[in-house]
Amino acid sequence: MVRCSEPLVPGRVAIVSEGESSAHLRFDLTTQGAIVPDTTPLNFSLQNREYNLRDFGGIPDWDGITYTTDNLPAWNAMMAAIVRSGKSYTGETKATAKIVAHGKFYLARRSTSSRPCSSRAAA
Repeated sequence: MVRCSEPLVPGRVAIVSEGESSAHLRFDLTTQGAIVPDTTPLNFSLQNREYNLRDFGGIPDWDGITYTTDNLPAWNAMMAAIVRSGKSYTGETKATAKIVAHGKFYLARRSTSSRPCSSRAAA
């Protein structure tokens, strides 16, 4: 963990880059008033659940005909992270996430899910 030398103030952003359940998530500090390090309890609010395929090793090298990288493993890792982030204490999964995939990514075969999902593509 990297320590920050800037003051802790409401709105400070913490982005988690690794971990089993909170990787690739962004949290905002919501604690109000004066903050004394190692004394004041800190409250964080989960912000946008945005997942970038490149964070999971995706490489946008498909030109519509040829490709170098099969991005299916990266896609499956990203989808697994989304599912883990949405698990409740009962084990039920209700994950909502925005997937960012700027570029053209080749998947060697269709990705399947045992859970209902929907997608919306932007031009």
